[in-house]
Amino acid sequence: MEVKGLAFVCIYAPSGDQNKSYRDSFLRQTIPAYVAQYKAPAIILGDFNAVDEIDDRKSSKTTPPKIRLALLEPLRDLVKALSLTDVWREIRKNEPCWTYNCAASQARLDRIYCHHHVKFSDIHLHDLPLGDHRPIVGNITSTTPPSVVRKKSRNLWKLNSSFLEEEEYINLVHVFIEEMSHNPVLKT
Repeated sequence: MEVKGLAFVCIYAPSGDQNKSYRDSFLRQTIPAYVAQYKAPAIILGDFNAVDEIDDRKSSKTTPPKIRLALLEPLRDLVKALSLTDVWREIRKNEPCWTYNCAASQARLDRIYCHHHVKFSDIHLHDLPLGDHRPIVGNITSTTPPSVVRKKSRNLWKLNSSFLEEEEYINLVHVFIEEMSHNPVLKT
């Protein structure tokens, strides 16, 4: 949703090992496609159910380093593709930010990312007596004026659809359809 020249994108990424491929696709494809709809600088926040640094998760499970590193890639890809700033790391540097706590592990799953047009003065966690996630709150201090819109990220690929109207392409599609309509394998 756009509010006062900012695009707020609240997310909940699928959780659990059984949803890893769906979560990876959500982080690498769904979120960038959604953010691309907005011209305003974006703030992407919510439960990412992923980490982008090894130190953002502590667990009693022992996972081999190679697998642990592979788990970081989808969120790193999102941050790179959209040229995002991690607000917690920008303000709090290496201070721990355990937003998820359970008996066996702690992790920084809840996050706030923004485009460089947006500046935050503070970010902090709240304690709640119930639940396993701690809310993360950020204070926005300034933004680039709404008349200055964010440029499309160089890392986010988008199909140039103008060629779909070119005569040469239209003819190629017609020839392909004609050839396929006579293909005996496709007939039932």
